[in-house]
Amino acid sequence: MQAPAPDASRIPEDDILGATIVLITCWYKRQEVVRVGFWVNNTYNDEIPEGEEVPRPIDLTKVTRNVLADKPRVTRFNVEDWS
Repeated sequence: MQAPAPDASRIPEDDILGATIVLITCWYKRQEVVRVGFWVNNTYNDEIPEGEEVPRPIDLTKVTRNVLADKPRVTRFNVEDWS
């Protein structure tokens, strides 16, 4: 599955790096059937001298997204009416 990256201008700069999730939900007749979540870690890929922080504004070309695709969290829900 592929999707465009989120609009970084809508994400607070303090939330760009670190852990987050990708959540996929499937619905049938207004009932949630399954939810699949994946942990994502966003890291800055440029050398930063020890004791210094990531430069601001964050250069998004130096951010890598690592999706833990091999460890999904799957939740299934009972659907009352499949017909």
